[in-house]
Amino acid sequence: MQVFGQDYEVADISCMFGESAMEDQLNAKLRKPEGFQGAPIFADDRKLDPATSQDCQIRPDPTDPTGHMYDLLVRDLSKCGVVVRNVSNMHLSTMHPPFRSTLGSAPF
Repeated sequence: MQVFGQDYEVADISCMFGESAMEDQLNAKLRKPEGFQGAPIFADDRKLDPATSQDCQIRPDPTDPTGHMYDLLVRDLSKCGVVVRNVSNMHLSTMHPPFRSTLGSAPF
């Protein structure tokens, strides 16, 4: 059995901290691995639908003809599972499901 690595990419990360938590924001570009059909999701809250959420978004990049690039936008760090240790240390987990969901907008 041969196992290949899963090449994914996170780029163009931008974090902004405002005067209040309501003004905090996180942006990034995600590239899902080749051969993966499912859209990326937030790993810490699989019930969250990043395609429709206003606060926790992962949407296809409309300028990407390959369909592998996604725009991540987090407007509410606490709702989306972002762990903030300090201004320079944040953690957010996303998943790239290998298959498309057959349950409507639910990721699994």
